[in-house]
Amino acid sequence: MSSVELHPGRLSRAQRRVGGGIAADVFSEDGLFRLLFPNAALRRHGVDRLHRGLLEAIPSTTTISRAVEEKALVGCSLWVPPGCWPYPSRFYRKSARQTRKLIATSGLDADAAEPFLSEVASAHRQEPHWYLQLLMVAKAHQGRGLGMQLLAPGLAAADREGVLCVVETQAERNLAFYGRFGFAVTATTTDPTGTATMWTMVRQPR
Repeated sequence: MSSVELHPGRLSRAQRRVGGGIAADVFSEDGLFRLLFPNAALRRHGVDRLHRGLLEAIPSTTTISRAVEEKALVGCSLWVPPGCWPYPSRFYRKSARQTRKLIATSGLDADAAEPFLSEVASAHRQEPHWYLQLLMVAKAHQGRGLGMQLLAPGLAAADREGVLCVVETQAERNLAFYGRFGFAVTATTTDPTGTATMWTMVRQPR
């Protein structure tokens, strides 16, 4: 079996393409994406393209870790350092252009999710913190400890700086995983239809 290596730095175009596919495999049935992409036949495509766009547009301040096996991406994490979230306005301008494409190609219904996402944002901690924006591992590579390795850069930085870590997860199965690293639920948000739930979790520095 070949070994997986972790590297810092931005993803290549080929890795972003693979990353979109990983996101589609891992996240497509989560509640938020069922809200955003109500057409099940188009949902995988929408989740794929949404994450490709994210991986391309993220600012240079974000700490990126890539898990690579024989040059192929098998997982990644995005950690946003204190004072860098929300992202600069240019990121959201670029996101708006992508939104228009996703409405046309994937049936994106951003309006359906907006009240839910606004409530999630209101529960986001305001004090300095490292924010885990994204953690994903290809299904075939889950259970090998890659998630722990991809978490490590943000956890270590937060401990050095004596600040919180924050993550928002929409999968209840993730609560025990993050709990192993000291995260605890501080807020739970559910949309009015019951389709999506988001758990805000916070970790104190060690």
